Amino acid sequence: MIKEKTPLINLIQTLSKIPGIGQRSAVRAVYHLAMNRDDVLVPFSNQIEYIKDNVQKCSRCLNISFSHLCAICCDEKRDKQFICIVEKPQDIHAIEKGQFYRGTYFVIQGLLSAFNGITPEHLSLDKLISRVKEDDVKEIIFALPATQDGRTTLHYISDRLSGFNLTVTMPAQGMPLGSDIDFIDQGTMATAFRSRIHIE
Repeated sequence: MIKEKTPLINLIQTLSKIPGIGQRSAVRAVYHLAMNRDDVLVPFSNQIEYIKDNVQKCSRCLNISFSHLCAICCDEKRDKQFICIVEKPQDIHAIEKGQFYRGTYFVIQGLLSAFNGITPEHLSLDKLISRVKEDDVKEIIFALPATQDGRTTLHYISDRLSGFNLTVTMPAQGMPLGSDIDFIDQGTMATAFRSRIHIE
C-alpha cells in the first residue's frame, strides 16, 4: 500500500531537485524550517513569495531582475563600453563577489550544443549586437566555461562581432580547463580577469 505524501515529503522532493541540494540536505533543510517557524520559515516563505511574484529577466542584459532593468544596468557608474559575456545569471553573482570588474554583462542563457539542442537562435545575439552599437562598446570579455561547448560558443559569437571595432578577450591564467565560473575562487578569477588575453 502506497502511503499518502505529507506536505513535508512534498517539499523535500521539490528541494532535492535544486542543483547542489541532494535528498539528505533537503531533509535537513525542511525539518529545520518546520521546527523554526517564526525565525526561519516565515521570512523564508515571504522571500520566496516575493521572488515568485516579481522575478523577471533584465531587458538589457538578461540577468535576473525585479524590475525592467537589473541593478547593474541601472548603475550609472558601470562602464558600458565593457561587456562581459556569461552563460548564466549566477556567473554574474560569482564575478561580482570579487568587486574587481566595473563593466556590464550579457547573459547568453546557454552554450551552443547539438546534444542539448541549443542553437544560435537561443543566444539572443541580436540584443547583444544592438548594445554594442548603442553603447559604442570597446571590449567584449568572454567569461564562459573552459569546455568544448564554451569554446565553440565563444568563437561563434566572436565571428558575429567581427565587423565591429572591438577588442575581444577572455580571462587568462588560473581558469582551469573544464571549470565553471561559479566554482572558481575570487582571487583566481580576479587575476584571470586582470590578465585577459586577446582572442584571435
